Amino acid sequence: MKAGYVNRILTVNLSDNTIKEEPIDPQVAEKYIGGKGYALYVFYHRYLKEYMAKGITPKDIDPLGPENVLAFTTGPITGIAGVPSPGRHHVMALKSPLTGSIASANSGGEFGAYMKFAGYDMIFIEGAAEKPVYL
Repeated sequence: MKAGYVNRILTVNLSDNTIKEEPIDPQVAEKYIGGKGYALYVFYHRYLKEYMAKGITPKDIDPLGPENVLAFTTGPITGIAGVPSPGRHHVMALKSPLTGSIASANSGGEFGAYMKFAGYDMIFIEGAAEKPVYL
């Protein structure tokens, strides 16, 4: 695996209460460097292609509905001591309620590093829970 990655993606489905771990694809990680690039790849290849096969277009996705996906992603330098801003991470959504496009916010602090120390490069949250839940 490429340096800087812990090689695990966590997908949490709130609709059916399942959690799935999968490895990072090293070829994708090399081509789409960082959490934002990899997440865009996943948004397209995992979610949008599946939705379009079902006849759901991006304009049909409710930004506040269960079809939308929330992602917390880190890049290869997140959590490395001595690197400027080692706590950076991205929070992304398949569809922004404001713009109708992919939502992306870059954040600092410690969350990104702690997520990586917990063993995950990315966390995707999909579906909707019937009642409030926490991870």
